[in-house]
Amino acid sequence: MSTSVPPHASQYLQRSAILLNGRVHTGDALIGGTGVIQQAILRPEGTKVVVKICRCACTWDQQANEHVLREVKNLASLKHKNVLPIFGIVTEFSTISGISIVTPWRKKGNAHDYVQNENIDPRSLLRGIANGLFYLHYHDSGAIVHGNLKGTNILISDDGSPQVTDICCSFTSPAGKEISPAIWCAPRWTAPERLNDGGEANAEGDVWAFGMTALELLTRKFPFHDIPQRQGVIARILKGPPDRPSNESTLWRMTNDLWNMCLKCWEVDPSSRPQISGILDLIKAIK
Repeated sequence: MSTSVPPHASQYLQRSAILLNGRVHTGDALIGGTGVIQQAILRPEGTKVVVKICRCACTWDQQANEHVLREVKNLASLKHKNVLPIFGIVTEFSTISGISIVTPWRKKGNAHDYVQNENIDPRSLLRGIANGLFYLHYHDSGAIVHGNLKGTNILISDDGSPQVTDICCSFTSPAGKEISPAIWCAPRWTAPERLNDGGEANAEGDVWAFGMTALELLTRKFPFHDIPQRQGVIARILKGPPDRPSNESTLWRMTNDLWNMCLKCWEVDPSSRPQISGILDLIKAIK
């Protein structure tokens, strides 16, 4: 197979234990929200996996990509029921340039599609999602910010547990490097201060996105679904939080306690938002 990785980068990667070149055999291509996804098989285990490019690593600049590799190695060490595991990386596919991440295949799909079945109560997913964020934000090695939380970035395991994924989109940039917000920014879930000044992704922004994800899963629609254009969505967010959805649209599942939790997530002042630990406490108290 051909590769776009130059010799100096290949030498660096060969020292990485998570490099899976030669073990991943690709199948059908799918289209993902932040990059190309390919179904594949990991040999010799025969495990069904997906291979997804991380767009922040799609060009081979040595400093930037060594930085991304360190981030991926850190993420591959994460172990939690509500965080999708990372098996490793590949660089060898001609259809995918730069670093691509290999993760397990989840046949139940993502949370947004999963809750389209009205018999599935999304409230049972919220605690798991919050638990995954808690694990990231309070990780022993230091806080890990997701930066791109939304329903399509939460996969459903075989036992129905939610698993946050696409954490690669929250990479901080190495010194002197600028990673464009356009790589990861999904405005419907993005806090207003991030839309205003383009600051770095942070835990307060994850809390805002958690509230938007709760709204998304309870209504089974994207936030501000009635506003088609990106700039219109941004203008609406800057005016204030969403309107409360009707009982009919949430199948009477958006209780007053849940709505008040969402409103706390959407405090305009980031310092006034609860930490994810506080969100977990609120969820546990909701009957």
